[in-house]
Amino acid sequence: VESVVLLLLRNAVEGSWRFHLHGLDAVVPSVFAHLILYLGSTAAPFPFFRFPGYLGPSLYCAMTCYQTIANPLMLLLASRLDEGGRLPEAELWALLGGATGLVLLGAGLMGCYMVPEYRKTFYK
Repeated sequence: VESVVLLLLRNAVEGSWRFHLHGLDAVVPSVFAHLILYLGSTAAPFPFFRFPGYLGPSLYCAMTCYQTIANPLMLLLASRLDEGGRLPEAELWALLGGATGLVLLGAGLMGCYMVPEYRKTFYK
């Protein structure tokens, strides 16, 4: 059921349920790739949501923004739940800040070096 919901969500947002990759855009390869990626995502869901060919560019952009915003919230919740003070909070916040900075720097560089004609269609 979840696989069908993801397929329908992709169709509703992107206008097509087929893959955007050359060679996977036919019916049988698209269905096969969707099922294989779905079965893999049951074990580790977020890496597959980071793959733009799985859900399409719009949902990929939304998932990337969600994960960037959710990481500090998850770390804040973890630090609040840590009663014994076993987590090295300063180091974790520094690592998260550095990683978030790299994500934002990478997104900025990608936007700068993207072909200007395609920039407006990147997440649509």
